[in-house]
Amino acid sequence: MAVSTNSRSTGALQHPGRFVIGWPFALIAVVLALLTAAVTVREFDRERRNAAAELRAVAGLRATQVEDWLRERRGLARFLASSPMLAELHASAVDAGGQAARDMLRRRLDQLREVANAEDALLLSASGELIARADDTPMAGGVGPETGDAIGRALASGQPQPTTFYRAEEESQAIALDIVLPLTATGIPARALVVLRLDPRQDLFPLLHEWPTPRSGARSSLWRRDADRLVAMSDLTREHDAALRVTRTLGQGDFVLARVVGGAARDGEPLRGLDELGVPVTALASPLSVPDWWLLLELDQREVDAAAWRSAGGSVVLLALALLALYATTRSLSNRDALARAERERAEERERLRALQMLDAVADNAGETIFAKDLEGRYLFANRVACERTGLSRDALVGRFDAEIFRPPWPRPWSPTTAERSNEACRPTSNRPCRRRPARATSR
Repeated sequence: MAVSTNSRSTGALQHPGRFVIGWPFALIAVVLALLTAAVTVREFDRERRNAAAELRAVAGLRATQVEDWLRERRGLARFLASSPMLAELHASAVDAGGQAARDMLRRRLDQLREVANAEDALLLSASGELIARADDTPMAGGVGPETGDAIGRALASGQPQPTTFYRAEEESQAIALDIVLPLTATGIPARALVVLRLDPRQDLFPLLHEWPTPRSGARSSLWRRDADRLVAMSDLTREHDAALRVTRTLGQGDFVLARVVGGAARDGEPLRGLDELGVPVTALASPLSVPDWWLLLELDQREVDAAAWRSAGGSVVLLALALLALYATTRSLSNRDALARAERERAEERERLRALQMLDAVADNAGETIFAKDLEGRYLFANRVACERTGLSRDALVGRFDAEIFRPPWPRPWSPTTAERSNEACRPTSNRPCRRRPARATSR
């Protein structure tokens, strides 16, 4: 019995440990990444909304405190301006010219300085000449231009008038704010005026530098518009002794206060921009009751976003852990499936081997010659009877052609006709394998 079969391979088994990341893993990873990004964006938005609400609350508090600071000193000035005691002391010191009256006037001015929490108290004539002073020291150079302007306004209106902040030529360029009180009891217009010299660094500037919540990058400052310039009226956290020295132009578009004062943005609304040094901030600018005075509150943008960045870092760590757990789970499931598939294939292979062994046993015990060839004529299988009839073992028989096994007992005489016929018999279409004999050259 002869059997022909094809020797093409059926394919190798897939390795049981092989792991392929499928589309479910990729889809879940994308969904988790999108959720993490959404949570991060929400955290940034929440922190910035909280910072904006904090700026609005602190701006209202700071504006009230600055206005109250100015209102208290103006109220005290109005009370003192109508006091007949100072007018009587002025009359006794100037008109009578007594030294005792002058000493009494100086003591009263010193008491007035303490009550007003001022740095100094001066009694001036309508022309601006010094009559008496609380610390009893001479005033070199007379009053400054800011005080002189306030004296003119006070004499014209009969009401106390403040100066703006200025750097005094005395006291090593100290920052000062003068409140000029016309002594209306001396006549109209007033013949004398009291000047209360306040130092905002004593109580106002520390008030501005405090922040109600624990923030290291929060600050508030006072600014004044002077034509097309913005002048810092208070010291800045990042610059020592910056009052009346730091200026910015309205054309500095990235500066939040310049945008608000210039009309490019609304006042009282938190904005993101740069501070006077170019540092990113969230800021709010609000006008005060004094003309051209502005209150500026700033929060360092890095501090505002710090909590959101920390939350984003935690979210990224959680995402990485989730992806790692998903990777491990998916790989475990994939390996389990691969192992199960390999086990099934091995079981099928064992079943095929058992079937082949059974077929081999049946063929060996059969009384007929049984063999199998491939499509080219090579022996693939031969049973015991076939091996006995050919005189070859199974290993010697498998893989050989008939022409290699069954040789003629004597050589055939060679001739071109015989070789040609042999070659014609060994065509690819022939089912019988043969050995092609090469043509030999003959010598004449």
